[in-house]
Amino acid sequence: MDLGEVTLHGQRLFGREQQAERSFVDLGWNGFGYKGRLLDDGVTWLEVLRPHRSKPMDARLIEPGSGR
Repeated sequence: MDLGEVTLHGQRLFGREQQAERSFVDLGWNGFGYKGRLLDDGVTWLEVLRPHRSKPMDARLIEPGSGR
């Protein structure tokens, strides 16, 4: 995936051009309020649960449904 299409914790990783957002990565459910917009727009969401620098981290991959 082009990293210009990835948003990490509310900020684009690279560039300021308006490429389509395809993947959203969040830390600790802070972006939970965006879930409707993200999934409705077909964006894949990777949520890192309880992020920590030195401990193993669990993540949840949330993908939009195929049927509408």
